[in-house]
Amino acid sequence: MARTPSPTEGLQEIQMLIILRPGLVREFVREVLEAVRRAGLNAYPRAEGYAFMRDEIVGRLGLPHLRCAVMLDRVVVWVRDPYNLRNDLLSAAGMSADEYFEEIMVAAGEIARVYEKYRALASGYLLKLP
Repeated sequence: MARTPSPTEGLQEIQMLIILRPGLVREFVREVLEAVRRAGLNAYPRAEGYAFMRDEIVGRLGLPHLRCAVMLDRVVVWVRDPYNLRNDLLSAAGMSADEYFEEIMVAAGEIARVYEKYRALASGYLLKLP
């Protein structure tokens, strides 16, 4: 019988990469941003692209959150600090580990749908979810 991963292990497994013609990247990112908003998260600009989280307190507390790096011909999504799913930090943000894991998984699922939509147009593709 397969073991169910812990929330921390599940967060470590989230990896998405797509390589597209540079002309498609902007449209793809726009759809990813819409997917994130549908999932109830906000997109905060970062040097490499975006941080996806409920609000900035998540980042300030150092909680795990989705990150998106946008390059000329590729877009990568992963979880930053997957090991930092600490109950004391989650309490400060008003959440439990299970609630927070579910929030990230819902957003990752919405983003994955965009990746799937563009898969046939990609020259490189990786989608890994727990």
